[in-house]
Amino acid sequence: MLIYRVILLILFSSFTFYSIAQVNEDFVIGTGMALNIPSIRGDVEGSKIKGGVAVGCSVYSRLQPNLGFGGGVYYSAIGGEFNVMLEDNSNPYYQYVSNESINYRLRYITAPVFAKIYPSKTLNLNFQIGVQPSVLLSAQKNYAVTSIERVDAVDDLNRFDLSIPIGIGYDLHYSSWLATESIVSIELKYLHGVTDVFKDQFEYQGKNRVFQLLVTYQFALS
Repeated sequence: MLIYRVILLILFSSFTFYSIAQVNEDFVIGTGMALNIPSIRGDVEGSKIKGGVAVGCSVYSRLQPNLGFGGGVYYSAIGGEFNVMLEDNSNPYYQYVSNESINYRLRYITAPVFAKIYPSKTLNLNFQIGVQPSVLLSAQKNYAVTSIERVDAVDDLNRFDLSIPIGIGYDLHYSSWLATESIVSIELKYLHGVTDVFKDQFEYQGKNRVFQLLVTYQFALS
């Protein structure tokens, strides 16, 4: 089932790329890398931020002086750490309860689709909003104190995740030997997860929250 979800996500991204190319032939393609600062927030206690990266490719077109539209496909490493209560019932006369941190490492294929709004026609400062569907590729967990070894945690989690990215960015335009038009975009985003990370039967629930610093290099094909 995982391969089908990934294929559907790639088809969704391909349709996005094709639509952008059809609407405006003056589009750019490129690659990007991001620093992720993720956490899992919700019905959990003691949530802590972690670190991760994202790498991938994107396509973008500035349809009007005040509006642009784009999309991409990224491999993204996120996760989170929070506190859970562990019970030891091995001794019938004494029950030991401890408060321990559990650490989840999550790997997704994401397909963000976004709009850029430019307040000024002469400035390349922009505000962004969009939607980001994701498919879980792998997941590992370990307890911070009692278990250093990581174990597979895919069965704990929902395979599909959906986030709403909002952010601010700036586009640097210049010409280079590679292309007549090149763009370096620097973007700061907040990705607000709207779907539960964990399956319904779990005693704790939470959603992905990610701050992201993204740098992309894009260039025109013609």
